[in-house]
Amino acid sequence: AATSAAGAPGAAPADAAPRPGSDQMIVWRQDRAARVILPTAEALALKDLLDGGAPLTIKLSREPRRADVADPAANARKYAAVCEAVLTDLVVLDVTSAAVEVRVAPEFPPDEAEVQQAESDGALQEKLQEIRLVEQQEEEAREAERKLADRAARLAALHMGALDNFWGKMEEATREFTSKVGVVEQLSELHSKQRPKFEAKVEEFVQANEGASVAKEAELKEYLEAATAMKEDNNAEAFAYMSKFDAKAKEAKRAFAKALGASSGRGQSVDPDLMQHLDDLRAANDHLYEELMELEMMQVDQFIAALDAFERNYTNMHQATLDRVASTFNETRELASAWHDEAKELAALRHDEFVEHNLNDSDDLSDEVKVVLNDKEGMTNALEQANEARISFLDSIEDAVAKAERAAYDGVVNGLRKGEHNRNRDRINEIAQLVHTVNKKIIDDLDTSIDQDDI
Repeated sequence: AATSAAGAPGAAPADAAPRPGSDQMIVWRQDRAARVILPTAEALALKDLLDGGAPLTIKLSREPRRADVADPAANARKYAAVCEAVLTDLVVLDVTSAAVEVRVAPEFPPDEAEVQQAESDGALQEKLQEIRLVEQQEEEAREAERKLADRAARLAALHMGALDNFWGKMEEATREFTSKVGVVEQLSELHSKQRPKFEAKVEEFVQANEGASVAKEAELKEYLEAATAMKEDNNAEAFAYMSKFDAKAKEAKRAFAKALGASSGRGQSVDPDLMQHLDDLRAANDHLYEELMELEMMQVDQFIAALDAFERNYTNMHQATLDRVASTFNETRELASAWHDEAKELAALRHDEFVEHNLNDSDDLSDEVKVVLNDKEGMTNALEQANEARISFLDSIEDAVAKAERAAYDGVVNGLRKGEHNRNRDRINEIAQLVHTVNKKIIDDLDTSIDQDDI
């Protein structure tokens, strides 16, 4: 029976009044869901509370007459089997959190004698086997779902998501027409034989593209490693050029600091050596700009040559993939055409047999099959429409796979070229910032110090 701790409306009906339980209780935490098997009266009372919006906390109380069913958390399978084997008219509810208690009568689960009777007549073992079978089926279903998810991820990584559930999608595209003739056993058998042919062709294509994808990734990795090496070499050479200017700037700063320290005030003539330091520093800065720009132009040429070589190889691989797409779907269309030809021939043969042997009065055929076999033109039209829908589906999947491949190719090649363009632009800006702002300020500050101190 179910009662509300708050005394809320929706209390248990009279025929499900609370019954006492033992002091031993199994309590589910309030933040967790619980599945509870209850006799119908108690379950319906609890359902009323749930429907009324009452928050729930579930407590099950019963007498621990038998050790192996006293702890359902540790003996869940046998506990459920005992309940199902001995008690009838059970209801299962999924419930969550906080203010209602459900007490199960002491006879639930049943006493030792009932359990022994269930064991002796085989009911308990039968229920255990049923539970194990259900568990096995559930695990198989979960494994099938995992495989489907893994395949979907595999196809997405190859930019071939359109091939996911290939046969199911083709079935859906043609079901309107195939269902009209599917009642004919021979046509249905022919239909079922096609799936492994199409799926084998698709899997062959997927595996070939997995190998091609590995080769593409290796080609891209080789280019990126070469590009990184070129950047590092360029940076090292640029750093050497900048270090020369920095050395001259430090030398000039020391000379100016020494001259400022020796100066006793204004009015003295400018030291020619300091002016020479300034002239040398300006010349060094101009030379640094020329060196860095020349170095950058050399790197641009290197990157263009490397990118061109990469793109040639990558384009060849890309084109090979597109060729594979075309050839694979040509082969699937050939499979579809052969299937259609065989289906038409078989349909005509079955119709002729139906007419020749006057099977319209046969008790071996259902009325639905008779209607189909008696209408040769209707069968032919349904098969033609199914074939057209099938070919249209194959064309659409081919277009989707080819489009995804082109998009992936463009993303890599255009991304690399755009990345090089951005790198070159950023490097030009860095050079200008260094030479025309940072280094110029160093020179201007030294020049200003001469005007201020007349040294």
